[in-house]
Amino acid sequence: MELIWGKIDEIINWARAGSLWPVTFGLACCAIEMMAAGAARNDLDRFGIIFRASPRQADVLIVAGTLTYKMAPILRRVYDQMSHPRWVVAMGSCACSGGVFRTYSTVQGVDQIVPVDIYVPGCPPRPEALIEGLLKLQKVIKEERRNWGPYARKSLI
Repeated sequence: MELIWGKIDEIINWARAGSLWPVTFGLACCAIEMMAAGAARNDLDRFGIIFRASPRQADVLIVAGTLTYKMAPILRRVYDQMSHPRWVVAMGSCACSGGVFRTYSTVQGVDQIVPVDIYVPGCPPRPEALIEGLLKLQKVIKEERRNWGPYARKSLI
């Protein structure tokens, strides 16, 4: 029975990893590099990554730039509107750790507001670094295992 559920996991993970739909949450200069990553020169479509405009259609949230405390509830709302399973990529030094802006109004890392799966450091990181981070996220997704719970205990006959 474990073999069947393991194969089902592999098929589902293969499909999820091959069709990432990120929503952008660009806050500063890193958003320009994120747009460059989606342009024709880098072509994220070849990896199955297609940007979406609505969080309800997306499964990856890319947070790029400096997050302020005033913007934090909006980020949380966008994250809550995303479908499950969902992943978060923190792009840039400001999103990863607050960057050079250590002030009273700046969140020192997006992981204080939403759980982060992949960190892409740099100020701003090059488009190739974001692409590498998204490819690592695809590897993480392919290796995920779900707890099938009551479904795994039921007999198929």
